[in-house]
Amino acid sequence: MSAEPTHTADTPVDTGPPPGADVTLPISAVADRTGISPSTLRVWQRRYGLGATRTSPGGHRRYGADDVRRIEAAQRLVGQGVSAADAARVVLAAQAPAPPTDGDVYPGTATLWTADDELVLPLAADPAAHRLGAAAMNLDGPLVRTLMQQYLDRHGVVATWEAVLRPVLAAIGRHWADLPLGIAVEHMVSHIATTVLAETASRVDARQAPAVLLSSHPGEEHVLPLLVLAAALGERGDVAAVLDPRLSPAEAPPGVDVVVVFVLLPQFAETAALDAFGPSALIAAGPGWNRAELPARVHHVDDVQGALDLIVDLTRTVGA
Repeated sequence: MSAEPTHTADTPVDTGPPPGADVTLPISAVADRTGISPSTLRVWQRRYGLGATRTSPGGHRRYGADDVRRIEAAQRLVGQGVSAADAARVVLAAQAPAPPTDGDVYPGTATLWTADDELVLPLAADPAAHRLGAAAMNLDGPLVRTLMQQYLDRHGVVATWEAVLRPVLAAIGRHWADLPLGIAVEHMVSHIATTVLAETASRVDARQAPAVLLSSHPGEEHVLPLLVLAAALGERGDVAAVLDPRLSPAEAPPGVDVVVVFVLLPQFAETAALDAFGPSALIAAGPGWNRAELPARVHHVDDVQGALDLIVDLTRTVGA
């Protein structure tokens, strides 16, 4: 003889669906539909709060359509290498807006929790970004490098930057002051990214004369996008020289066809400094430039792919 189920005031009780309501499913039906065993579904509910939001009059779990959709979403993330705990947290966080930070609200974001730390990533971010973010928050440098290199090998430089590195670095940048060891996390990811990208850029024949010069203002510390561009050019077999910002344009390698000057912060956007690069085709890259203030001969781009496409067009024009 089975014991009567117990209920508390907080236990949702399903007394039968009202007319027009979604039909709820027992755990066995959800297991058949998803291929996830009933025992695993029970673990997901007990450990992560991901599961049925109703119970039958007899005390059994009943899954609504939204419950099943959340489970299937978590299942897809797990299938792509995200841990069950992180997958559940990402999916459950999608039910409500992400917590505001410094007065800002980031619509369409989900919160990825690692231990007691918080990192806000776009809800639609690639699962690899979530994995990289979790590894970074744990200061697991070897795993960060492995994840970065694996994605780079499969998808290339531009996709790695746009889908993984940029979202993670942006999230860390928004929260580094509030995170334990936030500065260490940001420096670790930036350092590993710099190393991995430099290795990619160096695969081209070093005996080739550089066709492209990449430069920035001496005070500009955020030069990772330049390294991304150098690696993306190296991936295509093109040699790019990165000018140390402490050096003057006169010390740049001679004979380059295209010069890219990157500026992130508006205070470093000195249009007069562009003239020092001589007759080469000039590209002002980055959000710090005011397009309206640039000389007519200077092109402007604000993304890596746009810079790559423009460099190809300009080098082809110079070589014609």
